[in-house]
Amino acid sequence: MNIKIPIFALAIAGLLWTHTIVAQSAAELARYTGITLPKPETVPGVIILKTKLNLGFNIQSTDTLSKVAQELGAQSIRKLAPEKGIKTPFSGAAATYVLQFSPSADINAAVEQLSDQPDIAYAEPAYTFKLFGETPDDLDYLLKQTYLSTSQLGEILAMPANHDVTIAVIDTGVDATHPDLQGHLIGGYNFLVTKNAPIDDSGHGTHIAGIIGARINNHLGTAGLNPKSKIISLKIASATGIGSQVAAAEAIRYAVDNGARIINCSWGYFVYNQVLKEAVDYAIAQGVIVVAAMGNNGNQLKQFPAGFLGVIAVGSMDHTLNHASFSNVGEHIAFVEEGVGIVSTAPGGKTASLTGTSQSAAIITGIASRILSYNPRLTAHEVGTILMLSAEPIGEGQRNPESGNGYIVIEKLFNALNIPSATGFIAEDGAIPEDYKPAPVKAPEPFWLTIILVPYRIVEFLFGGLI
Repeated sequence: MNIKIPIFALAIAGLLWTHTIVAQSAAELARYTGITLPKPETVPGVIILKTKLNLGFNIQSTDTLSKVAQELGAQSIRKLAPEKGIKTPFSGAAATYVLQFSPSADINAAVEQLSDQPDIAYAEPAYTFKLFGETPDDLDYLLKQTYLSTSQLGEILAMPANHDVTIAVIDTGVDATHPDLQGHLIGGYNFLVTKNAPIDDSGHGTHIAGIIGARINNHLGTAGLNPKSKIISLKIASATGIGSQVAAAEAIRYAVDNGARIINCSWGYFVYNQVLKEAVDYAIAQGVIVVAAMGNNGNQLKQFPAGFLGVIAVGSMDHTLNHASFSNVGEHIAFVEEGVGIVSTAPGGKTASLTGTSQSAAIITGIASRILSYNPRLTAHEVGTILMLSAEPIGEGQRNPESGNGYIVIEKLFNALNIPSATGFIAEDGAIPEDYKPAPVKAPEPFWLTIILVPYRIVEFLFGGLI
């Protein structure tokens, strides 16, 4: 009888080793590094409240919860978008609510009062977030997509892409009329103004969508990394690039419940918000890949959602394959991609060059979606491991806080996917053989696991096939 220890199941978590299990607070980091923190910005008059399980007082009853809200001066109360398939309407299950007060209300005082209630799990302000992209230059001028050649990233366009992959771009909306994006948008929602279309009045979301899925071989504009991407446009930020983490949390849940396999978050904020953390945890638990930008502060300040456990956090490098000075750093960083002067789609059928970790995150999203287009049977953990095995570290030549595992090398990616070459594998009709299976994916074994398995491997060596 041959008993196998599931080493692979443990190894595929390699991408996540370096995430700190307990998030270091911004205040703690500032104290040790000397970073001056700005005053946290919140959405005026909004509080997020989550109830505990019904243990007696039952604050979730309609009358009780409404009474508590009214006593504090709340103008309205609504339930946050729930997880798919989970029944929460005043049934005793924990639920999250959004309380709206007057914009001039003392939110901190209300949060303290609510936190004292025995049946409330937490109450917190609704913090904002900011996009991690810079102001466009050369909005009307088509520039060469140099990032596709810097690290031979353009070779990924030769990789078979025979399966549609649904990707949620949670951002400022996407220009649905852009000729380079037509056929790729499959829906959307505006979380800022209910029932309004997610129109992009900033340009940021359209730029991100183009990096991921702009049409190729149509003699115009730019080329996206995955021609089989199907994009759900979820608008959570205004033209100023500022949005609410409440809207972000609802958008993440919406994306999961509407079939997204990857969620791109090219934004963040340095304040930890529980409501956003729970939405990200929900996505990851459902097997959805969450990609987020590290931030453009050029320091160690952890931004969220990039700082949450399980998120693929992406920083930027320049065209010389060196760390970009504006890119945030930290042990939680997973990968870097080029983030300087990235050309992509812009509203009005135009193109733009943008710089930031926003663009780098979109490149990783595009690569991950291309992997799923090639083999949709892969799990989120397997995709993450394939990315890790495909990366080339920069800087010190090994994983480090500036570049994480490094940037994706297409030759390594083909090897991880068991593709002999960029062109040699493709059949005449472009189809993948029915009997094709990817090579077993292996990740480096952590030192602690090696030590634990020493006795087992000694016995296995001595008695081979008997256990």
